[in-house]
Amino acid sequence: MQQDLPLTLKFRLSALAVNAYQIKRDFRKAFLYAEDILRTANEIDDAYTLRQVLAPMAHLYIDARQKDLAQFYIERLRAVTQQEDRACFADYLDFRLHLYFSSIDELSTHAQAAVNSCKDVGETLWQDLAYAQWAKAYLDNNQIDDAITLMDQFRASALASSYPVLVGSVYNVDANIALERKDYISAKRYLKLAFEKSASNESQELRMYLNETAYKIAFNEGNFEQALEYYKVFKQIANLLDKDRADKQLSYELVKSEIEVKNQRIELLNKDNELLYLQKNVFESEAKQNRLLVLVLASVLVLAIVMAYRGITGRRRFKRIAEYDHLTGISNRYHFNNQAQVALDYCESNAKPVALILFDLDFFKNINDTYGHAIGDWTLQQVVNTCRNFMRNNDVFGRIGGEEFVVVLPGCHTDKALLLAEICRDAIANIDTAVSGTEFALTASFGVTGADSSGYQLKQLLADADNAMYRAKEAGRNQVVSFAPEQE
Repeated sequence: MQQDLPLTLKFRLSALAVNAYQIKRDFRKAFLYAEDILRTANEIDDAYTLRQVLAPMAHLYIDARQKDLAQFYIERLRAVTQQEDRACFADYLDFRLHLYFSSIDELSTHAQAAVNSCKDVGETLWQDLAYAQWAKAYLDNNQIDDAITLMDQFRASALASSYPVLVGSVYNVDANIALERKDYISAKRYLKLAFEKSASNESQELRMYLNETAYKIAFNEGNFEQALEYYKVFKQIANLLDKDRADKQLSYELVKSEIEVKNQRIELLNKDNELLYLQKNVFESEAKQNRLLVLVLASVLVLAIVMAYRGITGRRRFKRIAEYDHLTGISNRYHFNNQAQVALDYCESNAKPVALILFDLDFFKNINDTYGHAIGDWTLQQVVNTCRNFMRNNDVFGRIGGEEFVVVLPGCHTDKALLLAEICRDAIANIDTAVSGTEFALTASFGVTGADSSGYQLKQLLADADNAMYRAKEAGRNQVVSFAPEQE
């Protein structure tokens, strides 16, 4: 039986179970075994075992955006590998973690540390992967010259490797640099090489970036039909990755809740054992029996009430975390999809109209980059609070992307939805941004469709509304466009 196995072997088996359940996409069981590893990590002193287990655990929690736990595993890995002067991979994982949580200046500090650490021990693969992701981060922040400088430092080494993700990433960055220089011929040549060199790899993240680059090139060349095809593939992969990440985050929260309830039950069982011990003593002293029995029963009752209350409130809290966007308070993508499907099924079965509004804030990335994420968060909250004023109680309002929102309007015809979208668009454009401490322009582009044009399937309604919103952005942004099938 597993409880009879040596601790080191049980530790490795738990790690294998985590990897197996990740492959099967059973993230709940993966995190349950990860909790076993977390509890026993400090009891393991075998460096080889720790290296084999700690790195995958760090990856798991980086993907689930659990910064503290990811940092714990990275620091434990660093402590082990530094004994052998091989902290390169720990520094690389630390850089990967900060890709999602840090500004470009702070990220550059961690990237440089990873590059230096890996260069010192001759680990060129991790060194070049850090360089490639660092260069892309510079591109994403419009620091083109910094990206070019980095590329010159490692391009030859990276292209000489046989690792498809690395080679594909390098050519993708080269394609984006050429695109920024408006050298579309070179951009397409580099992109073609990126697709060819990474064809044997199944990295969804790289496929997403390559299709995004292809979309940008086609759009800048005016080939809008081809751009739309690439954009659809890019969005499809991005949505799949977002769902995968959301599933991991939800599974993590559910496992936390289950463990908390389990611990409460253990605590209650311990109290029950204490009760049995007290009862035994009570029987030995008949004179004290009644008073002690009442005291013990009262204690257990109070404890049960407290435990039950904590369990109920805990489940409610985790349910809300799992269903609602923590920043704006409206439904997240997961909860929106469920609620919207219920509303659509009801309208379809009762032959009622239904409409959908999809809108996206114009140039929101510029607001974040120019004024900081605090102003960006304030902006998202103001937009949601403003639009809520014009919605009914049964409307389903959700945030499905960074600055992308959607509303399902049961019982509402498309013309009424167009009017509501126009009201919201005007209200957003008139938000007083000076209240935030700085003043900037704020607008949004809207796409509207209804069951009369798109049917009652959520996927089709979203696709058609996205098509209409795309047309609104093409027409100059800050507009409302209704989907028309003949314009596809």
